Amino acid sequence: MFKKKTDDVIFEDFDFDDFATWFNGLQDEDKIFNLSQNKFTSMDHIKLIPQREITTHKKAYFGMMSTGNFGSRRNLKNSVDNSKRPNPKKIEEGEEQENYFILAFNSNGDIDMIMQNAGRGIKSVQLKNYLDKYFNIYLTNHSLTKEFRLVEGTVISTPDKMIDRLDRVTKTKVYIDKSILGKDELDLAERTLQAREDLIIDVRASRGKDIRDLLQDLRQKLVYNSKIDKLWVEGKDNHGNVSQFYLNQIQKSTYVTIDIDPSTAALVRSDVRRELIKLL
Repeated sequence: MFKKKTDDVIFEDFDFDDFATWFNGLQDEDKIFNLSQNKFTSMDHIKLIPQREITTHKKAYFGMMSTGNFGSRRNLKNSVDNSKRPNPKKIEEGEEQENYFILAFNSNGDIDMIMQNAGRGIKSVQLKNYLDKYFNIYLTNHSLTKEFRLVEGTVISTPDKMIDRLDRVTKTKVYIDKSILGKDELDLAERTLQAREDLIIDVRASRGKDIRDLLQDLRQKLVYNSKIDKLWVEGKDNHGNVSQFYLNQIQKSTYVTIDIDPSTAALVRSDVRRELIKLL
């Protein structure tokens, strides 16, 4: 949260705890936020995590966005006997997609967000817009002036923690300032202004191999070589899941293993909560 009249100064005076209490008291129908003609969402769960479970932040909230996609009542087709039956849902109902998240507070105005990426759910910017809408309603109801703007930014990567989660580093890309084309090392071209992007060196591991040591060498060069702008890393965890991230200011992604409720194919909430807390 940045102060409105002072660029890039954190606004610390918003009472999120009171906001959460107020929000949880709203009626369910008052929490609906329309994303498009065929998609709507609501925050169905927001709860403070006990302080004993948090070691990295001042406080943290665990929550869940519930998104519905609707617009069709096509017949249902059975994959076992090829039979069909009318769709029982109402036209205004949508298939639910959950997005779990954690809001972890470094201070009242500086918040780290971890959010489950679900294809039919919402993106982080839509959660920001949702919060912004209800912040405005809350402030109006309390006769308060909005003195801040809510901004979705990037986070500082912790490279060692990210790399340690990988079983193997399989690829890395080195982004180098294009001006090196005209330097003594290469002396390939003087007209670098016409080049749109940085030069990219793409390094890939041999099948089944780990290039972690090579990555560490490149990281050392990143510190001392002003021509190297950033590194991109791809790797796999013990389950074969692929993670990709930059070693600079990034919005990073990673995989976690969550149990599935066999009766609904939904994620088990307690498992999601536990695994997201581990990522803080």
